[in-house]
Amino acid sequence: EHGSRVVMPQRRQSDRHVVQHFGEDAAEADHHRRAEQRIPMHADLAGEVDRWARKTLLNAFLLPLGAALVVGLLQILDEQTARRPELLNIPDKEKLVRLPARYRAGVLARVGDMMDAAAIVVGLTFGMIQWEFVRVAREGGTKLNVLVLIAPMFLTIGLLLVASRITTALDDADRA
Repeated sequence: EHGSRVVMPQRRQSDRHVVQHFGEDAAEADHHRRAEQRIPMHADLAGEVDRWARKTLLNAFLLPLGAALVVGLLQILDEQTARRPELLNIPDKEKLVRLPARYRAGVLARVGDMMDAAAIVVGLTFGMIQWEFVRVAREGGTKLNVLVLIAPMFLTIGLLLVASRITTALDDADRA
């Protein structure tokens, strides 16, 4: 005894620290093992993951498969609307349908540009979200980088600017 406190032999203190560190390491390893068995599936607007799923091949590739499906559908729509412009849902569609084929081509080229831009926006958005979901799953965190949630808004603004070119091309063709 040293003063009012009991002094443990050096070896017992060392053993206690080893056991304490072993316990902390085991808890951390268990946390990482559990974190690696689940992947984020949804996050709220603040970037906080609020839905998790078991790590399966399908869940791991759900976003890339969804992106590929949407991009494929956009390409099909682009091909179909080039042949059948009445399928388009744009302002003043009646003007487009009435235009002679030679004037319609310029407008449909702008529609194709918009479909390509939409495919890029979808691909980038889904890719960024997938990247963040993988990062969160690997690190065992629960929060996405907020830029991943904001970036699609800016990409969408760019898409709207491309879409506005359709109306301009339609007005130009109608005046010709």
